[in-house]
Amino acid sequence: TPTFLFCYGDSLTSGQASIAPPDKSPGPYPYSVYLEWELNYLIDPESTLAPHHKQAPPTVVHHLGIPGWTAENMLNNLNEEHKGLCSVVYRTPVSLLIILVGKNDIHRLTPSDDASKASVILSQITELHKAALECSMDDEKKDFAKGKLHTLALGIPGSLFQDHVPVAAKVAAEVNSGLKSFAESFPGGKMHYIDFPIPYVNGVGGDGDGSWNEDGIHMTKKGYDRLAKQLAPKVKDILDGMDSD
Repeated sequence: TPTFLFCYGDSLTSGQASIAPPDKSPGPYPYSVYLEWELNYLIDPESTLAPHHKQAPPTVVHHLGIPGWTAENMLNNLNEEHKGLCSVVYRTPVSLLIILVGKNDIHRLTPSDDASKASVILSQITELHKAALECSMDDEKKDFAKGKLHTLALGIPGSLFQDHVPVAAKVAAEVNSGLKSFAESFPGGKMHYIDFPIPYVNGVGGDGDGSWNEDGIHMTKKGYDRLAKQLAPKVKDILDGMDSD
């Protein structure tokens, strides 16, 4: 039986490649697709060879990214039928839930805001993780993964906005630091944290390595692929630890 992972978040999880309307934007390029391949290659290289139907893959990675949503939006819609985090947990035999959120929270800050906003955003993101773990214990969760869920918080990535608004960069750094500490002290080791592994580099004018789109917010196809490659070994380590529990 494959191990099921689920990537949940905003437009960085949906794989949006541009701020342009969807019908005029390339993509999407969800990193979950690349992550599944990278994980399966690390665990069992033969499982990535065609024809795929010869053996079940070691992992299956699904995703749901809701463009524009903040941590607050996600908290307020936990049980929404199609997009709610708890709804995802109820209907999916997920073992590891990867949550990438915070970009939109940061982008709603203004230069007049102060770093105290970090505690609000941090609280909302940690409440999301706690809610997902609690929902995995509910009676509505009827599959074999009931009570076995772990969550993984990905750090908030950099952006062009953070480059130009110092308080935004400071808040993002404080939230990430807080998430790391929260995960390290979480009871039972059921929450994990990984820094966002691809630094933001402004791609306009030929700078950078082509990972970030010119809108300063989203990644390119190459960027989402690199994200998965960087995450896969660390995610595999988490899965290995879960198996040994």
